[in-house]
Amino acid sequence: MAEGVTEKALAFDFDRHTAPQSIKIQWKDETKNLTKLYPRVTDEEDEDDMADPGSFFNFFEHADDPFNVSFLLYSG
Repeated sequence: MAEGVTEKALAFDFDRHTAPQSIKIQWKDETKNLTKLYPRVTDEEDEDDMADPGSFFNFFEHADDPFNVSFLLYSG
C-alpha cells in the first residue's frame, strides 16, 4: 500500500483489538503514594459507577476504564 500503510493497519479497531490492563506502581516513598492519598471512591448505590476517580494514577492500577482514559492517551 502507499506510504507504508498496510491492510492490517487499516483493519485495526481500538475497541476490538485492545483491552485495558493494570500495572502496580512501585512508589519510592510510600508516604507520597498518590493512589493511597487519593483513592477511588465508588458510588454507594452503584459500585460500577464512580463517585470520585481520585488520583490520575488510579487509572494505571485498575484494569477497568470507565472514563476511556486509555483511548484518550492512545489518540492524544
